[in-house]
Amino acid sequence: MYAIKTIEMEITDKDIEKIDFILNRLVEHDVNVIANDLYKEGYYDEYNNDTELIEKDFKFLQSVYQNIGIGKIVDTKDSECIFSDSRAILLHKNGGFKKYFENLKANQSKDNERQLLKDKIDKLKLEELEYKETIRSLEEELKISSLIKNYWWLILSAIGIGISIGKFLI
Repeated sequence: MYAIKTIEMEITDKDIEKIDFILNRLVEHDVNVIANDLYKEGYYDEYNNDTELIEKDFKFLQSVYQNIGIGKIVDTKDSECIFSDSRAILLHKNGGFKKYFENLKANQSKDNERQLLKDKIDKLKLEELEYKETIRSLEEELKISSLIKNYWWLILSAIGIGISIGKFLI
């Protein structure tokens, strides 16, 4: 299954086979394609002549073509057909729908990986900020303790003088 979703369902490998069959018929034979063409090729054997299921599936395949912007959907007096256009020919030359969906899946995988890396970078930046804040705090504490260590005699002298002046004034 591919992560590509349309309005109703996900696209399966079997759907891609059908879509590629339609594309091949459109480009190689230069004919329009209807649901009956897929039925004749055996793609709808599992539906046991249930025309409602066949039509529903063919409408889904048409929606895939419409969503991607390939081919033209045209109403005829009997049913809707898919016709070829220049984008269908180009897609056919580039490997068809199977290749298209493989590339799409690879791009989604790369996008997911890229997003994971961005999230990891954001997390590392946050940790870096917290680390720098901790370092600054420790540096300040170190400066204070260093001052006390280096000037303890001055601090004690100031306290002694203050106590002497306080006793003298009282």
